[in-house]
Amino acid sequence: MGIAPSRFGYLGTSLPTHASPREQAEAFVYLLDKLGIQETAVIAWSAGGMSAIQMALQYPDRVSALVLVSTGIADDDETDEIALPPEAVLQMLFGSDFLFWLLTNPLQSVMQRMFVPATYELTAADKIVMADTLEKLLPIRPRAQGAVWDTLVTITDAQQNKSAYRLEDLDVPTLIINALDNPLADYETARAMSQRIPQARFVTIEQGGHLMLGSSELVQSEIDAFLRHYSAEKR
Repeated sequence: MGIAPSRFGYLGTSLPTHASPREQAEAFVYLLDKLGIQETAVIAWSAGGMSAIQMALQYPDRVSALVLVSTGIADDDETDEIALPPEAVLQMLFGSDFLFWLLTNPLQSVMQRMFVPATYELTAADKIVMADTLEKLLPIRPRAQGAVWDTLVTITDAQQNKSAYRLEDLDVPTLIINALDNPLADYETARAMSQRIPQARFVTIEQGGHLMLGSSELVQSEIDAFLRHYSAEKR
């Protein structure tokens, strides 16, 4: 059985005041309690990795294995501030279905470069996946609160609260998958993160950007094999 909860601010899920990835992790555990599930594997993509990491750090007995795809947090030595657009700009962009439609349709190439670098040439199959991905982002307004929260809070949380992200203490088998040309989750940052986690396995995808275009079967097979391995160990 798979569970795919919407995180804070997405698709009808409320956004608590002063919400944080750690508070989101607490909500995940509350959901497991309500469903009567003691332990589960956790799979997270992109910004969802922050709350997944917090869940594994704070509730290791509830997480049998952790999978992080296209996500990464800066090493303790990295202190450079992440450049972010003003909140007013984000609210305007994510609060308007029309403006977001412009980016995902007439100006689609602008949005594409958020996911794949300009050096990556999209195949016909890639273009279908990209178009389908962008189409699923609309309407954006039901996702607006979550998108703004992720941009302003989630992706900077590890830098702002380094003591809460002691990856060396993460006592959960972890699989990290990232692409060399990922423009939204730096490859070297993800690789450094894997070196800090005691039970981490790191998988490199040669190209395809944030969506790992062209490698979906490889990514899925790596996840399946990883979860089967740790599921078998518990039998």
